[in-house]
Amino acid sequence: LDHYVSLLLGRLRQQAPEASLEVYFPANTDSLLGRFNEVLAEQSVKQAVKGPTDAVRAQVWLVHDAQSLPEPEVQLLARLIQNFPGANIRAILMMTGAPGKTSLSAFGRKILRWDIEAPTEEQIQTALETAADIKISGQCHIPR
Repeated sequence: LDHYVSLLLGRLRQQAPEASLEVYFPANTDSLLGRFNEVLAEQSVKQAVKGPTDAVRAQVWLVHDAQSLPEPEVQLLARLIQNFPGANIRAILMMTGAPGKTSLSAFGRKILRWDIEAPTEEQIQTALETAADIKISGQCHIPR
């Protein structure tokens, strides 16, 4: 999961440099909800419930190990994002394990889901062999 989080953050910083990126860990959900309150405090209720304006900078919140969040907190985060679109917050929930452990139905139709399959034994062996070859030769050749 850490590997994919690093890749994703790198891509987001490269392709959306104007967006604010924040990473949260399930052990600290109070900071996630506190941060949402800070964002809302900067706006009137009317602004927060309307769609985002050009003046409101997009915020991407990446929640690491989101499957560890208690179900009510996932539901609360979904309701906050949906009920206050003016905050212009997008959440990326990174999860491991079997699909379906955490219900994402509260996000409704506004959720996109990508399931990343674990590598096969053959892919793992090939990656290990490639890494060993690179370590031995001290060179890295990336095919184009």
